[in-house]
Amino acid sequence: MNADTFFGIGKTHEVCQDYARSGVTEFEETYAIVSDGCSSSPDTDFGARFLTMAAISHRNLYPKRPLDPLWSIWRAFGMLPAPLPSQCLDATLLGIFSTPTGVGVVAAGDGVIYARRRNGNEQIVNLDLKGAPSYLSYFLDPDRMKTYRAEGFGWRNVQTHYRVTGNVPFTLVDEETGEFKDSPPLTLWENGNTSSGPAALGFFPADTWDFVMVATDGVHSFQNAATLQPIPMVEVVTHLAAVKSFTGQFMTRRCRAFEKFCLKEGWQHNDDLGVAAIYLGEGKEES
Repeated sequence: MNADTFFGIGKTHEVCQDYARSGVTEFEETYAIVSDGCSSSPDTDFGARFLTMAAISHRNLYPKRPLDPLWSIWRAFGMLPAPLPSQCLDATLLGIFSTPTGVGVVAAGDGVIYARRRNGNEQIVNLDLKGAPSYLSYFLDPDRMKTYRAEGFGWRNVQTHYRVTGNVPFTLVDEETGEFKDSPPLTLWENGNTSSGPAALGFFPADTWDFVMVATDGVHSFQNAATLQPIPMVEVVTHLAAVKSFTGQFMTRRCRAFEKFCLKEGWQHNDDLGVAAIYLGEGKEES
C-alpha cells in the first residue's frame, strides 16, 4: 500500500484551516487523514492538526480496534495548550486506515469519499450536512450540542454516484436523508456495525478495490473565475482521482497538476481543499 495527502488554501481564506497527513503507524498500519477546521470558529487551523494527530495516536495505541472518533476528540482536547480555546477543535475528521484485508474509512462530518474498483468502476459518496457539520467537539460540551440540535441541525444527506468503466458521466444511484442521534459515532470495520452517530463509514476489501480517497467539502467550492458558475463536485473529484502513477507522493503530484489545469481553465476554489488517499496495491482483477 501507499498513502499520500495534499491540502491547500482557498481563495477567500487568510489561513488554511484544512490539514492532511499520511504515513505508517508503529504497527505497520497505513493511514491517510484529512481534517477541515470550521471557518467561523477560532484557531481551527491548530485544531485540525491536533485532531489529526490524536487520531494517529489512537492507531498507535489500539491497532486492533477501529478508529474511535470520540476518543480522538477527547485526546485532542487534552493536548491543547493555553490559550487555545476548545472551539478550535471544531473540525471534521476523515480517515482511511489499512487492515489485513483492505481499508476502513471513517468520516465524522461532511466531505467526499471516492473509491475505485479493480475492474475500473468508480464510486463517489457525498456527505452533506447542509453546511453545518456535526463536529466531534460538540460532544465535549452538551450545551453546544443542545444548541446545534435546537437550531434544526442533525441531518445528513448521503448521495452515491457511480460510473461503470467506459461510461463518461457519473450517475446518481442512491440518495438518503436521515437524522442521527446524539450518541457517539460508531465505526464500520471489516465486520463492524452501522452508525448510530454522526460518522459515515465504509470498508473496502483489497481484492475488490484498489484506490480510496477522501476529500474535504472544498471540492464543492470550485467555480469559473470569470462567470462565477460552480463546477460540479463530481467533475472536480474526477480530476483529483485521475492519478497516473501511485509511486511516491502520488496525491501531491496529481493535485499540483490539477492546480495547473485550474489556472489554464480559469477555475478557482474559494474554500480550502484537503485530500487523503491510499492505493491498495496491485491485485487480482475481478472476473
